[in-house]
Amino acid sequence: MSVKIEDQQARIAEAAVANKILIELHKTGSCVGTRADFYSIPVAREVRAMCENCPVKEKCLDYAVKYELYGFWAGTNEAERKHIRAVNNIRCLDVFAAIAKFQGGVYKHD
Repeated sequence: MSVKIEDQQARIAEAAVANKILIELHKTGSCVGTRADFYSIPVAREVRAMCENCPVKEKCLDYAVKYELYGFWAGTNEAERKHIRAVNNIRCLDVFAAIAKFQGGVYKHD
């Protein structure tokens, strides 16, 4: 299957936007500097509590709904974000996985 150059360039541009947002969240979020596990199931109470009063919770949720299939973001798990997407007719772009695929690799969430 060949991928159009325009599609690849659009996804790379979208990944740049997503990465910029992610960097900002990692500078100002309550999770900065913690060693909490945001990918374990179930998520620990302290992780949920951390998100509850986070100053960037809204921005984080917007980012996660658009770009994150996995993990715990902005007080939501994968199923909760999937429901938000379905109700609001939003498609998760998962741009990082798409770019890795174009580059012949596999993107793994650490």
